[in-house]
Amino acid sequence: MVISERQGTQAKEDGKRKTYKKPDEQYRWMDGILAETGGEWCLGKRSLADTILCVLTRWNE
Repeated sequence: MVISERQGTQAKEDGKRKTYKKPDEQYRWMDGILAETGGEWCLGKRSLADTILCVLTRWNE
């Protein structure tokens, strides 16, 4: 089976979209938590969770 360049490009885009779908849902969930706690820290005060979230957010960009 031969895959055209267009099909290959479409497959890459589909893969990207699927790869980022779950993290995007989780980031939206975290945005909700941050909004509930005043928007600054995950647990209402600075914690290790905030450091990890910062790293993960940068990876998603």
